[in-house]
Formats: sequence, structure tokens, C-alpha cells
Amino acid sequence: MIHHVIRFTVKPDVTEKQLDELLTSLREHAQEVPAVGSVFVGREHGGDYTWSATVVLADLDAYWAYLTHPAHLCTDRLGWPLLETFAMFDVVDDPDPEMGPRIAALHQRRLDENPELTDVISDAGRPNG
Repeated sequence: MIHHVIRFTVKPDVTEKQLDELLTSLREHAQEVPAVGSVFVGREHGGDYTWSATVVLADLDAYWAYLTHPAHLCTDRLGWPLLETFAMFDVVDDPDPEMGPRIAALHQRRLDENPELTDVISDAGRPNG
């Protein structure tokens, strides 16, 4: 089981409408991807970020299906430009020490296959963690 976690704060000039579109897109895109077990999007309290999203995936095949689904790519294009700071990480119940590098390889492969995302992501807020 893989819990893909995204924590973020939006830029100060992001409107309520833009934020609502982003949060809706995060919730809905994960529900559109058959490989997603569940999704939770909500406000953070007591942390360094304002919002978090957690997507639960069964395995690396499900992770890849999630990363490459058109609905996820749409949320990327919508959301990344709005971010001030973000952290992204995965929590796994598999003790294999190679899971981290395998997940990183999926992200790199996605960028290699979708070079336009590199510009979208590189223009996003600064990573913090």
C-alpha cells in the first residue's frame, strides 16, 4: 500500500475561485482514476502548510496509472502554478528499501514522457521537504 501525500500552501494572490478549482480537481481527479483506492483532501492544522492531499494506491502499477491518467495531468497543469510551497512524499508499508528509488523512477519517467510538465513544475512554488 502506498500513501502519496502532497502538502502545500498557495500563493497569496490565488483567488478563492482558483483555490476551489484546485481542491475540487484534486478530489475529483483521484476519483476518476480506477487505480486510486481512496483520496482525502483537507486543510492542515498545526503544520507548516495550509492544505494536504493523500492518495492511496495499491502498488507501483497503480501509482503509474495514477501519475499518467489524463485527469491527474490536468490537475498538474491547473495546480502547480498556484503553489507557494509544497512537499510531496510517500508512505509505504512495503519494507523493501528500493521502494523509494522505484517511486522516484516513476516520477522521472513521467517527466521524461511529458516534457511540458517539467516547465509547469519548475515554475511552481519552492519545495520545502
